[in-house]
Amino acid sequence: MVVVGGGGAGLSAALTALDNHQSVIVLEKFPAIGGNTVRTGGWVNAAEPKWQKAFPALAGEADYLKALADTPESEIAPEYLSDFRTLKDQLANYFLDVDAGNHYLFDSTELHLIQTYLGGKRTNLDGESIYGQYDLVHTLTSRAMESIDWLTEKGIDFNRGMVDIAVGALWRRAHKPNRPKGVEFVEKLQKHIIAQGGRIITDTRADDLIIENGQVVGIHATHSNGTKYKLTTKQGVVLASGGFGANTKMLQKYNNYWNEIADDIKTTNSPALVGDGIAIGETRGRISRYGVYPADANW
Repeated sequence: MVVVGGGGAGLSAALTALDNHQSVIVLEKFPAIGGNTVRTGGWVNAAEPKWQKAFPALAGEADYLKALADTPESEIAPEYLSDFRTLKDQLANYFLDVDAGNHYLFDSTELHLIQTYLGGKRTNLDGESIYGQYDLVHTLTSRAMESIDWLTEKGIDFNRGMVDIAVGALWRRAHKPNRPKGVEFVEKLQKHIIAQGGRIITDTRADDLIIENGQVVGIHATHSNGTKYKLTTKQGVVLASGGFGANTKMLQKYNNYWNEIADDIKTTNSPALVGDGIAIGETRGRISRYGVYPADANW
């Protein structure tokens, strides 16, 4: 398998493939791996109610939950209604506990899902309401603890003595490694990849997909010294090269929310995130929404 991108997504994909007894090469265009993951605060949001219940509620949290429960169903998209009603039932039981003097931190996968939906709900420049695609939001929130468990299995040392709220998040459900920022994820996953025989090639930019008989079978790439690579595989190609948060022109091209994006806008994203993996996919006419191009895919 060839994995394009050496950030958290690419390293996770590579290690998963290695765990399934596949050979793996990771291509990273920058001199060092890490992508946006190494720049993060290190928090991973996942609802783990049994763990969170051990922590006391903070002032204002119950009031927020009551306001959320009172949200008119007319404001909830149809595909989210069932989960919203389940959440309201959960909160009704929680409020009984609060009335009985039991003030603990409440959470559930349904609360995570509804907060993600409401947090992303907005009106675009065409006056249309836009929000997260249900199946993707559901996968993100209902399976987030699988990520925590998998990372723990790989040796990530999470601080179980505190529950935190990440910058920009809406609730105290962040699992945070004891080591600062995202370096814990990158270093531990890298060690596992190398120990299991995976190769990581830095300073090497993916240029194009190799397609034979309608199937993706590899990647053309170029090292920073000009060396050309042709990497073929029977196991698939994963494009995990990130978004385009550091590409102002692409932001302006696809923006349908802000009235204006300045040419000199700043970003906290890695300067690597310029959308080149997306451009590679676009030149071939289609991108899998999951970013994965298996070798037996029909295009």
